[in-house]
Amino acid sequence: MAKFWDNLKYHEDSIEKHKITLDEIDFLKNLQKEMNTQDDFGQTNPRYWVIRDFKEMCGQDLNNPDGYILYCVDDFEEVCRFQSTIFGNLCIEKVVDYFTENYSEDFEKRDFDTVYDLDSLKELLEEKGYEDSFSIVEYEIYPKYSGFFLTHKAAEMHLKENAHHYSENATTYAMTAWRSHEADMLYRILQCVDFELLN
Repeated sequence: MAKFWDNLKYHEDSIEKHKITLDEIDFLKNLQKEMNTQDDFGQTNPRYWVIRDFKEMCGQDLNNPDGYILYCVDDFEEVCRFQSTIFGNLCIEKVVDYFTENYSEDFEKRDFDTVYDLDSLKELLEEKGYEDSFSIVEYEIYPKYSGFFLTHKAAEMHLKENAHHYSENATTYAMTAWRSHEADMLYRILQCVDFELLN
């Protein structure tokens, strides 16, 4: 069942009001034109934009893991990451190179002849006494949404001006305020009122 706040209180409206200015009318006209002529990205109204970025979570027994990371416990150095419990050629090559270069006194290439998945790697690490020095954790990459923009142009401008706050995979993302009656009414006003008449 949904959870609702039961201790919220209204307070007096203390915002000072003023007659609408010509600059504000111009702003509304320009906003209306942009909202009514921009690409809809296949989203229905009330349409708005957010910034979609991606975060990574590591741990055990994640809900939707994208793969696994093998890392050194001592310095948290990532050895490699892989998509499934079975190693691909590139991943096993990285593992072999890492151990034979950094732990050459204990590991030779032939030690990895039978390593092809997580369990066989764990067995080898235990056999060599390194089970506590390395860890294999799941990782999950999930989308994170932020911001609220009435136009795609504004969302793009924000992303360009604030790129240092986002990853290289961040992008603008269109969404719909689904069944929001207030948003429906506000968008109808913003898109349909003839603001020229306010002059």
